[in-house]
Amino acid sequence: MEKPKLSIIIPMWNSSSFIIPCLKTVVGYDDVEVIVVDDGSKDNSVSVVKDFFKQHNGNYHVFKRPHQGISLTRRFGISKSHSDYIAFLDSDDRMNIPNYLYLLNQMKKHRVEVGMGRVSSGTNHFKIPSINLKFGEQVIDIKKDKHILSSFLTLITAKIWKKDLLKYYDSNGSANEDVECVPFMLAKANKVYATNKVIYQRINRKGSTSLIDICNVSTGKSIKNTVYPLMALKQRFSDNGLYEYYKQEVDAICMKHLFERLFNIRFSHNLKNKKETEKIVIQILTKVVPDFKENIHFLNKFKRMELPDYLFYRFARKKVRLIEKTDLSIEELISLYEKSVSS
Repeated sequence: MEKPKLSIIIPMWNSSSFIIPCLKTVVGYDDVEVIVVDDGSKDNSVSVVKDFFKQHNGNYHVFKRPHQGISLTRRFGISKSHSDYIAFLDSDDRMNIPNYLYLLNQMKKHRVEVGMGRVSSGTNHFKIPSINLKFGEQVIDIKKDKHILSSFLTLITAKIWKKDLLKYYDSNGSANEDVECVPFMLAKANKVYATNKVIYQRINRKGSTSLIDICNVSTGKSIKNTVYPLMALKQRFSDNGLYEYYKQEVDAICMKHLFERLFNIRFSHNLKNKKETEKIVIQILTKVVPDFKENIHFLNKFKRMELPDYLFYRFARKKVRLIEKTDLSIEELISLYEKSVSS
């Protein structure tokens, strides 16, 4: 059997009510392999997918496993793939396969290990870039321009990966594995190909895990799920002797994720004690990136970004004036956070 050009891995969990529109965007392409891995669903997701695939001719596979979380589910899918190039699709999102195949051809032509394109969110009228600066069509050499690393979204989706790179997608965390692994994978890739074509559509479905992870600031657990992957990211770069070289970039990634939390707190309709909560998250920021006030690179760079990051820049610029140092540990700050939102 001829090796497929591209393997698409779709993890799913209790997805029976919404996965069919997702699957419709990936069937009908002879040179594309589709691998669906069920993460211990309690509904009839597996039978729904199998019945759908029976109606279409193609290279389609369905696997059922005990519930282990999205990272291990994706890694199982990688182990079952037959292509040298891998793309990931969440079960409630959509893909533009023709644009993916275009991107893959450019990757092969220019001999790069990662390709990335643009993301639309909710509808095709609102484009969120996976490249926050508009590069046009070009090869980006990360080794020559180390200050480009924080310009990419920390999503494993909306990209094509050379399979060898995915050995670094090895987090044992329970949430936000992409944040810990993707920047390091990009740094190890050296070169990527960027296109302004929209390749991926994120659906803002109510109850979506990604939306919960990003927007939920009502528990200490949600803060832990942000803080610890960032600390693991810094440790990963440090363990491989790359942190000093990429320090400003890695710190900028950490800063942005914590500023996103502050942004969500500010505009949350349900959260109590917003000022106290913001103060605690800011103190956590001083622990994760102790010298972040001196990272002028972050503020100057993100000032030039497209709209979403420019809003974060404006927000962050005001917040840096409120920083207060603390001697408390991360654990103690998270405990204070839990008390502030429950009081």
